[in-house]
Amino acid sequence: MNMNKPMQTLLSEEEQMIVQMKLLELLEQQTKKYTSGESTSIPVELGQELMNSIMFCMGVSVYGLDYKGQMDWKRILHAEFADIFQRGIAFIQEKMSYGEALWEKICMHLPEVENQSMLDTLGSLGAFWKKYDYRFFAHEIPCDIDYQLCIPIAEEKQGIVYVLSYLEQLATENLFLSCFEKEAMRAVLNRYCPDYRGLLINLYEPIVSNAIGCALLNKGFHELVCSEKEQEALTSLFENLTGEEIIDCIRNGAATVLKQISCENRREEELIERYGRELAARIAGVKDVGGMAGIFL
Repeated sequence: MNMNKPMQTLLSEEEQMIVQMKLLELLEQQTKKYTSGESTSIPVELGQELMNSIMFCMGVSVYGLDYKGQMDWKRILHAEFADIFQRGIAFIQEKMSYGEALWEKICMHLPEVENQSMLDTLGSLGAFWKKYDYRFFAHEIPCDIDYQLCIPIAEEKQGIVYVLSYLEQLATENLFLSCFEKEAMRAVLNRYCPDYRGLLINLYEPIVSNAIGCALLNKGFHELVCSEKEQEALTSLFENLTGEEIIDCIRNGAATVLKQISCENRREEELIERYGRELAARIAGVKDVGGMAGIFL
């Protein structure tokens, strides 16, 4: 039985045996349900998938959407595993309703600049709500998610946890894009990738980078692209700064952007903060070997 190793090592042999027996009881119950009571004998591979689903349901029951595949078994050692499992199922059912509503909202408020992989991903996610079998395979994601986010979702996340994390970040990215004029975004995207509509790229990354650059130049957003002189000015701005000073500078620029677009969305603030750190690292890596032409377009 594949309990998560880091937490397993915190258990005594007796405690590990207790956990394994309780999980096996749940697996037997789930196997009977899966086979409609006709058998408790199933292929090993199917048994492992049913067990993965059980542990996922228990994980979201204990940790909610923060579950990343690590369970503190000591925390629930003397609890009824069947009750924890059922609470996980109920949690998933509740989040399914929220997730489908969020998906519909995203589909209704797409950016004015299109990307085919985003449209294809949203189309595939539209079938998720019917294909997702959380009773037996709650850890699976029965759809194709190809559109790249500016910051990837942690691979440890599974099932509905991954899908909701993905949708929430996509909604946040698209909300940001909705604050800018279509032609201004197109001007940046055409410089970033001439086939931005067809290729697997992220739309948010080049737009937010140039928005921050404009803010640092005290320039409005009616024209997001930077001229050569403006790129040179940004190169000069960063050339003598330390890594931490670059982070502070980008953070100030991001704060200005959020203020100018009148954003008071917590997720938007958190995302631009996280992305800003990645942007600062890129700037630190190129500021002495080529300037800002490849970062601020």
